[in-house]
Amino acid sequence: MYTVKVSIVGSCVTRDVLQVVDGLEIGPYLARTSLASIASPAQRKLRLADLQFAADVHPWHMKLITADFEKSHDEMIAEMAGGYVVIDLIEERVELFRPAFRRYLTRGQILAQKSNIDSLLGGPVRIFSPKGQRIWMRALPRFATMLRAAVPNDRIIVHRALYAGDDAAAQRANGYLTTMYDALGAAFPGCTSVSPSAEVFAADPQHKWGPAPYHFVDAFYFEMAQRIMQVAGIDLPLKQDFTFRAVAG
Repeated sequence: MYTVKVSIVGSCVTRDVLQVVDGLEIGPYLARTSLASIASPAQRKLRLADLQFAADVHPWHMKLITADFEKSHDEMIAEMAGGYVVIDLIEERVELFRPAFRRYLTRGQILAQKSNIDSLLGGPVRIFSPKGQRIWMRALPRFATMLRAAVPNDRIIVHRALYAGDDAAAQRANGYLTTMYDALGAAFPGCTSVSPSAEVFAADPQHKWGPAPYHFVDAFYFEMAQRIMQVAGIDLPLKQDFTFRAVAG
């Protein structure tokens, strides 16, 4: 059995890429959280116990929200040691709360929709904005220090995932993402960046997770899986007849 694990700091884009590799050990998956929030010092102004959550919040989502409140990301990152880590920045489409000076929480979809946090904290900052960009850039060196404590630079793979689309919203997001990926690569000298070819860089409106500019056609996932496995030196087959298209019926 292959024992080299590949962990993720990022989104379902990278998670889905790794799922098409047959027999791959996927390590910790730190998702639904901005790097600015991961690198943030803890705050005590608002406690998780102060919030009210809907009864149907999935335990995995609750685990990530708890980690963000408790700032226990170091523990998850420590578990990534010994393998490769793939980072993508699609999760940075979210907003940040600032309960205290230079201390942040990610206003993710589940937290916003399934809790009363908006009634307790106001004025979130969108990361894809000039102010959000400054916050993120200021946090990046601390995040880099946290990750390098467990994983050397040459085992970090930057997956430069972007929005597929020519509309103004996608182009605006990609402008911010490109700047952030450039900064991320500079923060980890010796890391490897991977990007899809133009031929596979297309969104799939029939994707099983729903239409979105970061839910791609199947060929995207297979190509990116090959690129990431090549960088990591992992020789495993890709799953046959695997699809992310919604099954009709």
